[in-house]
Amino acid sequence: MEHLGIHESLQAMTSYSLWVSALANSTEKLCRGQHDHYVKKLQSLRSKVNPLEKRCVELENFYNRATRKLERAESDLQTSIGKYQALEKEKSEIQSLLVSAQEERDKLQAKISELTSHGVVDYDNGFQEALDQVREKFPTLDLDEIHPD
Repeated sequence: MEHLGIHESLQAMTSYSLWVSALANSTEKLCRGQHDHYVKKLQSLRSKVNPLEKRCVELENFYNRATRKLERAESDLQTSIGKYQALEKEKSEIQSLLVSAQEERDKLQAKISELTSHGVVDYDNGFQEALDQVREKFPTLDLDEIHPD
């Protein structure tokens, strides 16, 4: 620029200024166009994200309800297991008592049978003794028809 004259320097400066201005203008248009494009894209994405966020909240609430139900079910299961085990223990004890009672019943039935047999024998013997005593005191009586049955 040192070799150029003032007029040529001013023309060069004007051309440079016009070029810079045109470049700035086209850059501004490009930036505005891209900005508008990105704003529209952002709005489009937000319109897709909002329903997804709502659905996410719904699913999280559903998950929390299901988790609480599961916790209650697990608690109920533990309670039921405890009750079941207690009932199984009682059942075992009752079965043991039943076996003992059956054994005792069998012993008592055997004792009853034994006592009944002895009672019948004792009754027959007593009846015979009574008949013998009656025959002694009343030898003329006919006692052949009398039986202990």
